[in-house]
Amino acid sequence: MAIKIMLFIGGGICGAVALLYLFSDPDQLNKSHLVESYQVCDGVYVSVLLDDTGGATVPFFYQYYLMDHRVVSLKDKKQLPAPVLISDVGSAKIICDGNRIRINVTGRVFEFTNRVLVKNAQGSARHIDLVAISQ
Repeated sequence: MAIKIMLFIGGGICGAVALLYLFSDPDQLNKSHLVESYQVCDGVYVSVLLDDTGGATVPFFYQYYLMDHRVVSLKDKKQLPAPVLISDVGSAKIICDGNRIRINVTGRVFEFTNRVLVKNAQGSARHIDLVAISQ
């Protein structure tokens, strides 16, 4: 009798785990959403991704990408370049000023790099500047 009860309980647990697996989000580890994608100047596009993979105790963060084309979906996320900025705000102002790209952000900056290569129409590299104001 005890063996039948243990088999019944074990079968119920296995069934519950199988149902949870079948109805869970298949892309649970990749919780990025395209917030916006827009052109800032000739040949330079900004794509902003919201990443909420951290769970309940880790805040959302925004990844800013500078590219020569507009991103319309995240199907090819692995082909994105490294983000130029990772911040806790999705409202950074990015503008072109001649041969410079200026990024103004009020909030926390987790990562910034100006090693991203963004070329102008003549093929020379644009400079990327960051102005960050902590909250």
